Amino acid sequence: MLRRRKLMVVNLVSFRALLWALAAVCVSAAIFSLESERATVSERIIDTDVGRVSLYTDPSGLPGPLVIVTHGFAGSRQMMQYISRDLARAGFMVASFDFYGHGRNPERMSSDVTRIEGTTQQLVAQTRAVLQAVQAEIGTVTPVGMLGHSMATDIVIRAAKASPEVSAIVAISMYSDAVTADFPQRLLVLSGEYEGRLRDVARQSVALVAGEPVEGETVSDGPVIRRAVAIPNTEHVAVLFAAETMRETRDWLMSAFEICGQGRAMPQGLAITAVLVGLVVLFWPLTRLLPQSRSPATPVGPKVFWAALLAPVLPAIGLSLGLGGGLFQTAAFGALAVFFATWGLVVLAVLRAAGHRLTLPKPSGVLLLTFWCLCVFAVALDRYAAAFLPSGPRLPIMCVLLLGTVPFVVADRVLLDGAALWQRVVARMVPVASLSASMILFSQSLGLLFTVLPVMVLFYLVYGTMARPVALRQGAETAGVGSGIVLAWSIAASSPLFLA
Repeated sequence: MLRRRKLMVVNLVSFRALLWALAAVCVSAAIFSLESERATVSERIIDTDVGRVSLYTDPSGLPGPLVIVTHGFAGSRQMMQYISRDLARAGFMVASFDFYGHGRNPERMSSDVTRIEGTTQQLVAQTRAVLQAVQAEIGTVTPVGMLGHSMATDIVIRAAKASPEVSAIVAISMYSDAVTADFPQRLLVLSGEYEGRLRDVARQSVALVAGEPVEGETVSDGPVIRRAVAIPNTEHVAVLFAAETMRETRDWLMSAFEICGQGRAMPQGLAITAVLVGLVVLFWPLTRLLPQSRSPATPVGPKVFWAALLAPVLPAIGLSLGLGGGLFQTAAFGALAVFFATWGLVVLAVLRAAGHRLTLPKPSGVLLLTFWCLCVFAVALDRYAAAFLPSGPRLPIMCVLLLGTVPFVVADRVLLDGAALWQRVVARMVPVASLSASMILFSQSLGLLFTVLPVMVLFYLVYGTMARPVALRQGAETAGVGSGIVLAWSIAASSPLFLA
């Protein structure tokens, strides 16, 4: 029996070592692929009055037709970089930028999102300003193409209506009531296979010309040419990285501008996934460097669990609405900080009343967790997938959020120390559901922060996985402090910014 147990331990250790070695190889190979793809295109940054613009060209330097590429809500030019470089390899000059309130753009969006004359018109004006600035930079006004994703589809269609030099549009995950039977004249609409409602919108745009809602066929009526395509096995984000999206986009624009294609498509969705998943896996062996200083976990009883879970709901919602905006002068982010702080402090108070005492977090664990999450994983995410480094006005917002996220995540980790899987799931669903309900009920105060909800879900799945080995070695409090810093970073880095 003892020999068998030793053999099982050896096999487990060998399996882990093999898994970590495989993860290291996958990350290295994926980074090589990503950097090789990046090197195929020249990129330079130009400063404009409405923000920085990335200008992509083929390394040969030969001028080509200009294409303006724009991202969706809560997106960034990093999310559009693979489509941008693919078009540059095909012979186009591509300009991509961050909308106000997104990515690296320090200016905020108008909060008037309910009227065309509000936020929409502001972003249309920004898009046209980018077009004019790039045309001045390259010294020519040539026929132009525009590409937009999600929110930006409506923006580019409206911008094109005011810019006669725009002769072709690609709309990915489109929704826009500016499409008519005769405008835009040349429109390609791409949707993810699983975007049912947006596929209906795409088919309807074709039906305005063909008389019936068809997909996968190019239809025309005089000068008006339309095509709607569903990209297989994709949804709202994955559609941007699919090889079929790149092929349809370049074929459409090359046909519109009557140019012969060159270069080749280099989709990198699998490589991006390999880097991010591999970095999560590789963090586990690093935690073995931490000194073991964890006390045995003592799961809370059912009564304490439910009391700690439900007690914060009303106080968190009430205080966030009452104090948030005026306390920190950061619009809805102040309310969000109060929500997190109240939730965490109430949970910790319930646990203390039940006899639980907190231990001091261990600096080594906090430093290792925050270093890997923010200086390794976040940097890779920012370089290869989406903007994820807070800058400009996002830094003070992060500091405000820290006041709430640290007690919130510490309470979460302590409450669930040694808990069953179902308890972990329920305990994460309740605050997310409470925040969702408050955003729906009080949309004027909190509604603009709805992108925080998917950030929290991804935080639990990704960063929660990385925090677990730290908690197992140095306790829930250590993992909670590090994770609280990471949550504040994540929200500040990725949430769109609106004018107060």
